[in-house]
Amino acid sequence: VARRFREGPGRAVAANQLCLGKSTGTNTGGGLRIKLGTVGKGGAGKTTVSDLFAQEYARRGLRVLAIDTDSNPNLAHSLGLNAEQADDIPLLPRSVIVGKGDGALTPAELVRQYGAVTPSQVTLLHAMRITQAGAG
Repeated sequence: VARRFREGPGRAVAANQLCLGKSTGTNTGGGLRIKLGTVGKGGAGKTTVSDLFAQEYARRGLRVLAIDTDSNPNLAHSLGLNAEQADDIPLLPRSVIVGKGDGALTPAELVRQYGAVTPSQVTLLHAMRITQAGAG
């Protein structure tokens, strides 16, 4: 995530992205980092696959950051949030999503300010709401 925000993501094309960090348990070796993006046609199962990976890695004690950039964002619901909780998650600034951020916030600050920890222990960032679909 750090590199993505610093270099700028260009246009967000992935429906969902997962970034997995070091284990939160006693395993401190290696500094495992995995980035996974799911892109595809509507109804192909992107949210379901992202949810399954995120929850499984979180269950294994890894820190997981999921970024829902889908114009129909349902990953929050899959990760255990109700509609009101999902709507309370602040949206990432559009400038960050389209890669024109000024770099004023570090990746850690973005996660702290805009992220929400779900009941699945996955940190979730929202890039848009249904009302913003097609906004450019």
